[in-house]
Amino acid sequence: MTAQRWMALVAMLTGLLAPAGPAASAGKNGGKAVSAEYAHIYDTLRALRGELEDKRRAVIRETMHFDDAEAKAFWPLYDRYRREVGKLDDRRDRLLTRYLAALDAMTDARADALMTEQLAIDRDRLRLQQQYYRRFKRILPVRRAVRFFQLDRKLDLVVELNHAQSLPLVD
Repeated sequence: MTAQRWMALVAMLTGLLAPAGPAASAGKNGGKAVSAEYAHIYDTLRALRGELEDKRRAVIRETMHFDDAEAKAFWPLYDRYRREVGKLDDRRDRLLTRYLAALDAMTDARADALMTEQLAIDRDRLRLQQQYYRRFKRILPVRRAVRFFQLDRKLDLVVELNHAQSLPLVD
């Protein structure tokens, strides 16, 4: 993928992820109570993830150039991987929702609990990537598995950067 094409992809994904503001979205947030102002952010984040997943799949298909045998082995494993990642993304989205709801009245204890959960999510994501990297190496040549994980990480960083730009820091 050329640098120019990559930048176009980043722009497209970033546009999809543009912050909608606290009043842009309502619903459940994994059983955690939040103020009405933030109650639907979780549902909005999940909906955006669904849109992004389709685009992610297209980018991977276009970038990896699988032959028929590779595609037959890759996509079922990829789907299992993304389902597991989706569970971590759900945790992150619930955490972001709780963070935004607590921001105006953040206590040390709440900040510590939120940060501890973020670190646990990061740890679990790394473990999942390590586990699936080993699995992808069984079905793809090593350099192709590395290429996939590089691409996967780049796409994740676009999402993470958007979250980082959108979230205020704790006072």
